[in-house]
Amino acid sequence: MGLEDLKCPYCGTPNPFAEKHQEDMRRFEKEFAATKEEVVTANKKRAGRNTSLILILVLILLDVGAVIFAGISSDIAYSIKEKRIQAQADQHMENILALLEEGDYCGFSAYYSANSIYYATSGTDLEDYSAVHGAAGRYRWLLQDLEKYISGNSYSFRKESMSRTCAYMAENITKLWNVEDQYSYRQEIYLAPDKLSYIQDMRERVSLLLQTYAGLTEEEAGSLGDLSQGRIQKILEERLVSTDEE
Repeated sequence: MGLEDLKCPYCGTPNPFAEKHQEDMRRFEKEFAATKEEVVTANKKRAGRNTSLILILVLILLDVGAVIFAGISSDIAYSIKEKRIQAQADQHMENILALLEEGDYCGFSAYYSANSIYYATSGTDLEDYSAVHGAAGRYRWLLQDLEKYISGNSYSFRKESMSRTCAYMAENITKLWNVEDQYSYRQEIYLAPDKLSYIQDMRERVSLLLQTYAGLTEEEAGSLGDLSQGRIQKILEERLVSTDEE
């Protein structure tokens, strides 16, 4: 839960950190408003350049204080989340490995994000799955767009909408096929053989789905890693938009 979450959306347990944070913010905003009102009132009773400069200086200092306070609160929230994840690291690892072994990449992506595992920067092996998480996010969005196209649920089939969706799909395909470039700075960890096997499985599934539902040929689906984002978008538009118009 973040500092803005007053209670857990699942069990309703109050978040003491959120209550304290919001209490501090309300007090700070009240003091800020009171101070600002006093300065403005005092300024009205006085004339001259010096008073205006003092007013500006006070307001600047108050704004700087607000920024510093917000930054400190953000750092505290980050530290709390990181420590909580580290304390539950073993259970998180067991859960994400189970999802990956089942091939439930959408479930893995959702779990990783919902539990803010990207905060695990040290002391655990969870961070090692950053590249898999990045690929799973692209895979998940691709499946969502394909599902909308196939089912037609809450989806506009106008040519402009289809072209825009093809652009999103092309971007996600390109990102999925270029994960190695995005995580090249720690390939030995993020792109170890076991991680790459999951990423490659996602690519193979997407290739089959595009052949089945988007009309790509086997050759086109097999060469997605060699095509530019613009070329992929053009192929998708030729297949999906033209099919939709028919």
